[in-house]
Amino acid sequence: MLVGDDISQFQGQIDWDTYKDNSNFAIIRATFGNGYFDQWFAHNRDEARRVGLPIAFYHYSYPEYNSPEDEAAWFCKAVYDLKQGEVLCLDFEEAYAGDKVDWCKRFLDYVSNHFNGIKPLLYLNNALRIGNNWGSVKSAGYGLWLADYTYDPQKSQFPADPWDFVAIQQWTNQESVKGIGPVVDGDAFFGDATAFKKYGYQIPAPSPAVAPVQPAQPIQPIVNTSTNTPTTGQGSTQASDNVPTVSSVSTPAVVPSAVISSPIATSSGIIAPRSPIVPVAPPVLTQNDKITRLMATQNSWLIKLIGIIKILLNF
Repeated sequence: MLVGDDISQFQGQIDWDTYKDNSNFAIIRATFGNGYFDQWFAHNRDEARRVGLPIAFYHYSYPEYNSPEDEAAWFCKAVYDLKQGEVLCLDFEEAYAGDKVDWCKRFLDYVSNHFNGIKPLLYLNNALRIGNNWGSVKSAGYGLWLADYTYDPQKSQFPADPWDFVAIQQWTNQESVKGIGPVVDGDAFFGDATAFKKYGYQIPAPSPAVAPVQPAQPIQPIVNTSTNTPTTGQGSTQASDNVPTVSSVSTPAVVPSAVISSPIATSSGIIAPRSPIVPVAPPVLTQNDKITRLMATQNSWLIKLIGIIKILLNF
């Protein structure tokens, strides 16, 4: 168990070097309402951090005048630079005619969402705890800081329904502690310093570094450096020599597609293009050649005509 105190501007200036030797933790008021700082908040925060005490910050609410979102936003602005393990709390004790449970849960949810899922504690007195159904708050993971004045921090056997246990008990409002005067609210935390800080802010773990993706290496062509090249005759040397490679197959000369015949297979199995077909040019005729051909053609018709006349005369 740890013993500590909740403090505010009403305690005035605190001798933190003396106080740290007489307390295990401190719960410091940061804000109240919407737009109001505790006058000693920044000083008390910095001094508590300096002396190394586990600390919590609380907001004192005025639900009758402000929405839970407005007050939660103001609180978050005030405690913006939370350190690892620092706890947050909502002090709810002012009169409110509305839905008390709904107001508190909305405040707590806002703070939790703002600070990486932290679960603030809710301060209630026993009358408020008994008179309302806090099941939704408890189910959401928000712990209880209960004001129950037993005037002895060792007397902690009291009902906490619907919570399974009380995280912190405010056991007196009349404690006398060296470093603070004259009196202060006394609190007991039912766990050690490690457990106390687990209720607090947890710094998000850094995202793992993503290794850069290496670009794919281009596929290199297989170059056959062997001197055994495929042949078209019988008795090629090795089976591997019959596989065309970059160095062993020469690129055929580019010729017009109209004069390239279909490919043929050689005896080595390599596909090679046929030799290009060379077209034969027609013979060139002289003028005399042309006249001779014409006369031959005309004589042929004349002979055929005489033959036909002879046939007709026979009839």
